[in-house]
Amino acid sequence: MAANLTVRQQLRKRLTEGGMIVAPGIYDAYGARMVQQAGFEAVYMTGNGVSACLLGQPDVGLVDLTLFAAHAHRAAACVNIPLICDADTGYGNAVNVWHTVREFESAGVAAIHIEDQVAPKRCGHLPGSRPVVAMEEHVGKIEAAAAARRDPDFIIIARTDAAGGLGLEAFRAHVRGDIADLGPRHGPHRIPSVAFDELVEYIVHGRRVFEPSRVADRLP
Repeated sequence: MAANLTVRQQLRKRLTEGGMIVAPGIYDAYGARMVQQAGFEAVYMTGNGVSACLLGQPDVGLVDLTLFAAHAHRAAACVNIPLICDADTGYGNAVNVWHTVREFESAGVAAIHIEDQVAPKRCGHLPGSRPVVAMEEHVGKIEAAAAARRDPDFIIIARTDAAGGLGLEAFRAHVRGDIADLGPRHGPHRIPSVAFDELVEYIVHGRRVFEPSRVADRLP
C-alpha cells in the first residue's frame, strides 16, 4: 500500500478495490507484529481473545473501554497495517458510544465494530441466546458513533446478532435499517441495497453467491 496513506486510508482504499480482506485475529501487540510480518494487510483484535488474555475470563462484557482501548493502543503502535477492533456494544448507550469512538480513534485504531446485543453481551462463539436491542436503538448508536468521528477515515462497522435470536427476516430488517438510515448521511463506503440479498445469503448460509469485487463495483 502507498506509504503516504494513513492506516485508516489504507483500509478504506482496500474496501473499494475488490477482493476479500483477510485480517487474522489477535489478542495482544506481539500477535499483531506476527500478523504483519506474515504479510497480511490488516489485523483484527478480538474481544473474546482480549478477555481471555487479560482476565482469564470469557467474553461476557467484563473488559471495559479503558482496558480495551489501552490494549489496542499498544497493538496499533507496533504495526503499520490497519487494526480493526471489537467494540462490543459500544460500552453503553449512544452517549457512551460517542466516547468509545473518541477513545479508539486516539488509540490509533483504524476501525471498530459495534454490535446490537443487550447488556450484558455474550460472545458469538459461546453457546446460548444473544438477545438484541430494538433496531431503532442500534441505529441511533451507530449514528452517534459516526457523528463522533474526528477522522472521516475512521470506519464504523455495524454488527447485528439478530439472526440467532429473531430469525433471518429480522436479521435482514436490522441490516437494511443500518444501510438505509446511515449510508446516505454518514459516508460513501456502504453496501448498497442491490447487493444486500446476495450478501445476506453469504453471511448467513456461508454460500459464495457473489464475488467481493462485484460488491465493490457497486459502492457509490
